[in-house]
Amino acid sequence: MKHLRAKPWNKNKTGFLYLCAFLLLLFSGLFGILCGAAELGLSELIDILFFGDTESPAARIFLYVRFPRVLAAFTCGAALAVSGGVIQGVLANRLASPSIIGVNAGAGLAVTVSTALGIFGGWRLALFAFLGAFLSAMLVSFGARKWGHPEGP
Repeated sequence: MKHLRAKPWNKNKTGFLYLCAFLLLLFSGLFGILCGAAELGLSELIDILFFGDTESPAARIFLYVRFPRVLAAFTCGAALAVSGGVIQGVLANRLASPSIIGVNAGAGLAVTVSTALGIFGGWRLALFAFLGAFLSAMLVSFGARKWGHPEGP
């Protein structure tokens, strides 16, 4: 009977995975631009990008609605990836997430309190969520330094 041996990870496989991830990102962005309530075809997108057609309704939909939405989605995804990497690095735990130290609960509590007080709408909820998450993370960090591990979380 042959012994099973793990094959070493090949750098070509890593490059292939990066290529697949990039193509998935590219196609999902294209899908987000082309699909919606108003039809926007690939030929119209090419006219807008390469021939400067900025006056048509399709161009306005692309320039003012869909492209900013896809760009914001990519930016938020990158920010979430970086913040996840930072929290995993700070906690020295590859499985760490914001819920472990109560960041999610603090954000939810602050939003609930602001809504109960009648302070809601648009950016106010996001501000209260950020402040609640920040305060809960600071409270856990200071508590860990005072009563737990002096090196912090």
